[in-house]
Amino acid sequence: MLVLTSEIGLVLTVIFIIWFVFMLKKQQKDEAITHNLVQQFKEEAPARRDNLLKILKASFHMQDEDAEKKIKELVSKEKSLYSHVLKAFSGQDRSVIANLNEDIQSLITAYKSLAVENSDQVMTPVDNENPESNVSSEELEKLRAEKNQAIQERDNLKKDLNTALDSIQTLQTEYSQMYGDVANKLAEGK
Repeated sequence: MLVLTSEIGLVLTVIFIIWFVFMLKKQQKDEAITHNLVQQFKEEAPARRDNLLKILKASFHMQDEDAEKKIKELVSKEKSLYSHVLKAFSGQDRSVIANLNEDIQSLITAYKSLAVENSDQVMTPVDNENPESNVSSEELEKLRAEKNQAIQERDNLKKDLNTALDSIQTLQTEYSQMYGDVANKLAEGK
């Protein structure tokens, strides 16, 4: 019986050692993958930042200060997403998986807000970027003025429509109250 117990103990010890070696190798591999991803992100960050700055200035005609603020916001959202993904992957905090959807949505919202905030600007390349441009700066200014006027007219029409809808709602309420009471009295009288 003693021999059987010692043999079982030896087999379990060997299994435990094999399992431990595999887990150690897996952990080292995961750490290497994580380290490579972090290094790649850090190496690409300046180029990404410069590229995003160029895009914000050229396409959205943003000033340096506004562009830097927007870049900080976008990079912060990206870092948060990467951080949560890495924590979930490495097993440090698996509960952040629940936050991944929120992180993705906040990053998408930040990019959408970029488009919405600058939708009033015409996204055309600067003249020196496209020397064959058929649109002169005077025509561009005229188009921008027309666009602003159209936006203002649209806003005025929205206000008028809301006022009309409010009036209709008020009339419907008064009509219901006035004729609803008469209908109730008639129904009670039958």
